[in-house]
Formats: sequence, C-alpha cells, structure tokens
Amino acid sequence: MTRLFLGLLFCCWTGLSYGQSLDPNVALVESELDAYNEHFVARDFEAIATHFEVPAMFKTDPAVVATSHAEVAEFFRSLSLQEGYAYSRIERVDIQRLTESIYYVDFDFSRYNSADETLFEGSSLYLFGNATGSWKIFTLWTGDRKASR
Repeated sequence: MTRLFLGLLFCCWTGLSYGQSLDPNVALVESELDAYNEHFVARDFEAIATHFEVPAMFKTDPAVVATSHAEVAEFFRSLSLQEGYAYSRIERVDIQRLTESIYYVDFDFSRYNSADETLFEGSSLYLFGNATGSWKIFTLWTGDRKASR
C-alpha cells in the first residue's frame, strides 16, 4: 500500500513539475525577478521601480502602498540595508501560478559584503501580475530567513 501511495505521489509531483516547466510565464516571471535583482544590487532605484505595477504594496511595518513609480523608487531609496552591503544572491526560487494573471514567487536570498561574507539571509514572497501586458511585481514581503522558518 505504501508503495502504491508513494508511486501516485511521485506521478502527481512529476506531473506538476512537468506542467510548470511547460508554462512559458514561469520563465518570464523568473527573468523579471532576475532583472529586478540586478537593479537592486546596483541600487538603481528608478530601474527598480520599472519592475513594479502600481499601486504596489510592501508588507513592512507599517505596510506601504506606493501609488506611483516615483513612490516605489523612494521606498527603495529609503530602505536601509546591512552595513557594508555589496550584493545579493538569489539561492532558491519557487514560482507557482495562482491564476492566469497572477504568479506567486517564493525565494531565499543572501546579502554579502565586498569580502563575500554573509550579512543577511532572507526569504521573500512576491506576487507578480501582468495587468500592464508584462510581468511586474505588485506585492512583496521580505523577512529574515531564520525568523520565518
């Protein structure tokens, strides 16, 4: 019985994985996430803002709703990072379709200094939509990886 259950579970998991790999939007969302990360590392606030649909919600304390790209840029300009921050690296990404026009992106990242020492390990949840005709972030939450597990 256990073998049958494990076999069915494996078939379902394989089918979901195969179905996701056929979804061209997954690659588009991941490409947008990668471009956003490049602009984040470069601290190019105006370029960061181009990766967002507005209004955009940032789950911070207190929550922030940016109603323009200028407000998105200002949000990131005011975001304090760890002392000595040099770059970020995305380590794990899971992209799931919620609806035809909304994808959920769950990823882990680390921030490093110029000596390649880890400054921070975080996890993020982003929602991407394509209301503008291309995939953009409209909601994000980021937190300490250890605190969220």
